[in-house]
Amino acid sequence: QMGPAMEKELKQFFKGLKRQLATAQACGEGQVKVGKDPLSFELYEFLSSHLLELPGSDAIFAQVYLVISWNLMCRSANAFGVRHSHIEWGGESLRVYFAHMKNDQGGDRPRDPRHVVGSI
Repeated sequence: QMGPAMEKELKQFFKGLKRQLATAQACGEGQVKVGKDPLSFELYEFLSSHLLELPGSDAIFAQVYLVISWNLMCRSANAFGVRHSHIEWGGESLRVYFAHMKNDQGGDRPRDPRHVVGSI
């Protein structure tokens, strides 16, 4: 266990380190962008159409998985967690409830569904 003096010193050190990294990024050093690139619509169309042409159930599964992830605008892990019991029809849309979300680790937020609506 560290004492209060050491904790204060580490806090100050990391605050300074974050400031140095931000300054370096502003000067063009290091990467400014963090995270993954989004899937472009052109790549989505290409993958979706080519998966439909492939034989076998693996290609069908991959195409459905891709379409669900795209239409729900969700993380791959969330699309993987969708079960039949999480889906219902409501009006003219398909409602999908997520059992677990990254921004609600404790499960305290209301479970509002995502809606998938067909083209009009």
